[in-house]
Amino acid sequence: MKVFDRTVEALAKTLDLRTQKQAIISSNIANAETPGYQAQTIDFEDSLARALSLDEAPLDRTDAAHMTAGGEVNSVVAEIYNNPNNVVREDGNTMNRDEEM
Repeated sequence: MKVFDRTVEALAKTLDLRTQKQAIISSNIANAETPGYQAQTIDFEDSLARALSLDEAPLDRTDAAHMTAGGEVNSVVAEIYNNPNNVVREDGNTMNRDEEM
């Protein structure tokens, strides 16, 4: 059934995004003492919301070279960025242990 297919896709995407978020947190913690390291973050909630709100009925394509218009949960990519609110330490590192833990 299509309902279950979409649910499985959404669950798989959730696991992918959570795995990516944990990898970023691990990297931030591993570089806690690296001078100049810029801690990264991921918009997990926004990415997941985009994945779940995609249109269920994609537009028909008249040519295989045309781009699809929604409907693909797996097409959502999380945005990884340096948090502009992080405080920069004297050594230029922006990792905040309290925030990461």
